[in-house]
Amino acid sequence: MNKILALGFPALLCLATAVPLQCNGCFKLLQDGSCKLGQHTCTAAPEESCFTRKITLGSQILRVERGCTHLCDDLVFNNYDYKETTQCCADRHFCNIHNPWTQIPKEG
Repeated sequence: MNKILALGFPALLCLATAVPLQCNGCFKLLQDGSCKLGQHTCTAAPEESCFTRKITLGSQILRVERGCTHLCDDLVFNNYDYKETTQCCADRHFCNIHNPWTQIPKEG
């Protein structure tokens, strides 16, 4: 019995001291990477991830936002020319540093 407690206690201690995932938060991100509106840090709850979401109309980016979410599938919603593309990550703190502007080819 003492061996079980001796082995289980360190594992329990590791779980108790685990630091929740921290994410960048911003309601409106600018192309240079600065936050125009609502810069903050959010703490992801269990089963949550960090995200970067790009909202476009045609080839024009209307908005880019970052934060924490529990709905974290990398999805593209199409409704005519309106799209919401979400990139998610949970591999390290502040991992949501995706640059969505590099993903749209420049028209020339």
